[in-house]
Amino acid sequence: MKRPLIAIVGDINPTRVYDPVMKDAAKAKTAAEQLGAELARRGARLLVYGGPFLEADVVHGFIDGKPDEDRSILMWYTKDKEPPPFPEESNHPKLFDRRSERGADWETAFYRSIARADGVILLGGGNATKISRQVAIGARIPILTLSEFGGAASKVGDSLSAGEDLPNRNEIDQMARPWDKDSASACINALFAQIDRRDFAEGAPNPVLSILGALRIDKAHL
Repeated sequence: MKRPLIAIVGDINPTRVYDPVMKDAAKAKTAAEQLGAELARRGARLLVYGGPFLEADVVHGFIDGKPDEDRSILMWYTKDKEPPPFPEESNHPKLFDRRSERGADWETAFYRSIARADGVILLGGGNATKISRQVAIGARIPILTLSEFGGAASKVGDSLSAGEDLPNRNEIDQMARPWDKDSASACINALFAQIDRRDFAEGAPNPVLSILGALRIDKAHL
């Protein structure tokens, strides 16, 4: 069974200035940890860059969720901008898989890694979060963005369009609901449903080729 690779993007640091303003950073931290734990329980892998951003809270929750396979947390970064280790790396080294790209420009490795993901989670954040949204939508990457907590992720939620983007109307509505004890499970369900739909669409035969194939078969029987 495929283990989806989920990119984690955003920041919920209450000392930063966001547009829109960050709301309830403590609750956002809880949401990030609960999402991480749910991803671990569902057998997903994490794709993170590193640093004291949203990834730190999701990684903490992910490890609390007791992932059952090594190398479940993929860290992708630029060699000259290697991020500090997560606190959990010292106690759970086998869960982490560090990969670096050449160069000093952190954005190169960051945005390139997003394009490799099976899905992306956005929460809070600033300009990098907003650009990641563009990468995800342009590449038809399944997306989960939480509007409740402000930051660039809330603008992403407002811009999603059912029928044009991968999330359907129910999934977009779920992303905008107030966070409660059932939200992590419901939100990951919404993200995984998008992954399933995209995988099915990509595996479905091209309708034009199917028609041409049928015509060739009919002609063979003339």
